[in-house]
Amino acid sequence: MDNFKDTKIKYYKLIDFTILVLPILFILGSPWTNACTIFFSYLFIYFSFKESNWKWLRNKWVIIFLIFWSYNLINSFFSADLFGAAKTSFFYIRFLLFSLLISNYGFNYFKLDKIIKFWFVFLSFVVIDLFIQYIFKFNLLGFPSDGARYSGVFGDELIVGSFLSRFLPLVVPFIIFYYKDFKNFKNKYLKFGSIFVILFFLFSLLISGERTAFIVFFIYLICFHVYIFRKNFISLILVCSLIFFTLLVSLQAKDVKIRYNEFKSIILNFDQSSYGKLWYSSYELWKQNLINGVGFKNYRVECDIKVEDKIKNSHPLCSTHPHNLYLELLVETGIIGLLLFTLIFYYFLREKIPLFFLFKENKEKYLYLSNLIMILIYLWPIITYGSFYTSLNGLYIWLNISFLNYLERNFNKY
Repeated sequence: MDNFKDTKIKYYKLIDFTILVLPILFILGSPWTNACTIFFSYLFIYFSFKESNWKWLRNKWVIIFLIFWSYNLINSFFSADLFGAAKTSFFYIRFLLFSLLISNYGFNYFKLDKIIKFWFVFLSFVVIDLFIQYIFKFNLLGFPSDGARYSGVFGDELIVGSFLSRFLPLVVPFIIFYYKDFKNFKNKYLKFGSIFVILFFLFSLLISGERTAFIVFFIYLICFHVYIFRKNFISLILVCSLIFFTLLVSLQAKDVKIRYNEFKSIILNFDQSSYGKLWYSSYELWKQNLINGVGFKNYRVECDIKVEDKIKNSHPLCSTHPHNLYLELLVETGIIGLLLFTLIFYYFLREKIPLFFLFKENKEKYLYLSNLIMILIYLWPIITYGSFYTSLNGLYIWLNISFLNYLERNFNKY
């Protein structure tokens, strides 16, 4: 038993160090995040057996997740690409186990505050590097810009905006919460200084050229500040005005204007856009497989074969995924899969939302709020996204889930 305790302490250090460098792993790419999730999955199962701790199996949302996972494994045997569907279905459980390890065994060696502070410093570097690329057309690592879009530290991949829009909400509460502690006039300047830091982050999302990432962070900021300043109408109006002013000024930049004029055109002519065409092909393919869909990662296989192109424009009819969470679920898992997925988050949110109102007014409560907002935005049906079960896209929401579970488990501590 003593040997296990010593081993556990070593694992605590390794777990927290991995959480600390998690943003770096995202930048390094899928092989690193996949290795992280698989390793965390192994550790969680290892701890569960060693401690005979299976309480996590009592949660309704976990039970439904396991049913969803089992269903997709079985469903994969009816897919055209059986191997692709089965492999993706089997390894999807790593997201659940990853989140449960963080919430049950994370932040024992490095405290939550320390990890968030490191993330803030690192994300600030990513944002500054992005601005350097925007101004000088190449960044500190020598990566050039790509027309109206900027990759920053991600090199050839144009996903810096998506990365920032998911990680920044985890550090924003640790910037803005200080306004609660300000007692004198001097500190009021620091309060608004923290708001300008957040606006600086918002502007970085805008210049990245990733429209969905900007919209996600913009909506998050509005929702977050509406709650923070709910009892101070003047401050709320001031902050929201600053956010909208930042938006209007930013839209005057040439590269930004090009991207958002394209966005306006997509909205006004959605059925003729590239997204509209992918949504159309997804819907048409789902109609042929209403109940159980075509299987994980089989939209890319079946679309070209089974869907006729009735929208005659230059945009491709098919892609690797439909770029929408619910269409991806419908076309690849059918009505059954969508229902199970919906039930997972119904029971999860029904458990988490009431707890929020019991927290003390502190930065942990705001971190809890940030994660709730991000999950609700992620679940919003009309937003375009990358594939929800790839490590770089799917892992974001499970990181939010892990923080909510951790804060719930440590409710009395905060």
